[in-house]
Amino acid sequence: MKRPFQSTQTNHDVESAEQSETTPWLQHTRWPELFRNRPLDIIAAAARQSRLLGGGSYLLGRYRGSPLWSSAETEAQLRIILQGLDLMFDRARATVDRTPYMSRCWLNTYSKDTFWPHGFRIIPSFKTYLAIWKRFICFVFRVLQFSSRQHREIFNLRLGSTEVKMMQYILYLVGQLQLERDEFHDGLVVANHEVGDKESQERRDDCGVDSDSYYDSDLEDLEADEDSGADTDQGFDDNTESEEEEEEDAETDQKTGGDGSDFCLPPGHWLRLSEALFQLSMMFWTHQDPAGN
Repeated sequence: MKRPFQSTQTNHDVESAEQSETTPWLQHTRWPELFRNRPLDIIAAAARQSRLLGGGSYLLGRYRGSPLWSSAETEAQLRIILQGLDLMFDRARATVDRTPYMSRCWLNTYSKDTFWPHGFRIIPSFKTYLAIWKRFICFVFRVLQFSSRQHREIFNLRLGSTEVKMMQYILYLVGQLQLERDEFHDGLVVANHEVGDKESQERRDDCGVDSDSYYDSDLEDLEADEDSGADTDQGFDDNTESEEEEEEDAETDQKTGGDGSDFCLPPGHWLRLSEALFQLSMMFWTHQDPAGN
């Protein structure tokens, strides 16, 4: 029996309560040095998640006496991009759920000759990490709309040519989804991504995909699950609970044969968007600037 897939979608903002520049994290990231003499209020505002509700332009702050706005177009694009990130991480989580327990143990094993009997699993802070990554993606796409001079003067951010190219491709896919959404709501077409693509239609039907749900930009904010423990790293030191979860994973795997999720990939441009966002994320995860950071 399949376990029902639980989406990791969240619009939870993770705010840092620590303002000191002497914390180990800030020393490690060198953010005080990176953003020295820059408008920190604007940088912080640029890293806030774009809300699914509402619309219009977004005031980032004032720079040299003039208001600095993120355009309504950029904010609308970000709302779709955030949904694409949800799909990207949901797909990754579903892959873990569907990977047999023994295989996840081997993936978590450092030596080829010594088996480590603890399966690779989703960490308790997963939702917190997802929220932080959404904020970073909002930040870089908001910065992209400004000139190269403003990138340096205000944000001290240098985007590489490959990163910019991928971001522009993502914005192209977002534009296609916006067109499809408008056509769907106008009753001109029925959200068909490729004419004559029976396989795509059958997959959409089998997965129970409601096309309208993908194109609705007025969805309510999803509340973070306060009881899930996702916002803390608690549980890492609880060996008893960890062992119980390991046993539960192994037992469930034996019953389901490793097929532990009913998540289905969306068709068409939503699939392409989630894959493009994964490629962009990999670029940033493996990025190293000339200073060695």
